[in-house]
Amino acid sequence: MTEKRWADRKPFRTNVALVYDELGLICGRTRDLSLGGAYIETSAVAPATDAEIRLLFLDRCAHPDTVVSVRGTVVRSAGSGVGVMFTDFEKGALNSLRELVVAADADSTDPWQVAGASR
Repeated sequence: MTEKRWADRKPFRTNVALVYDELGLICGRTRDLSLGGAYIETSAVAPATDAEIRLLFLDRCAHPDTVVSVRGTVVRSAGSGVGVMFTDFEKGALNSLRELVVAADADSTDPWQVAGASR
């Protein structure tokens, strides 16, 4: 299988909510995270591949009262969770997501190094 990710995923565990019109709100937990996507473990029925969803992260470190909202597409759906590719960020969400990814990789001081992207 050819790897299609443009950003390295880092192990990262946090609670997240998936908002999917057909199933409502689904609670889950991230297994890994990058600037390009995440794998979300769920105990409920997961959205199907190609479903458009929204993920809600609580940025506990930088802004404890702020919810980070990220739109995405399900690229893999398994019984235990979903792989999500991020497609759109609300204002400020990308910076908050960078902070989460950097926190997941304590060795890196530059969020763009973590993502494997250039400025």
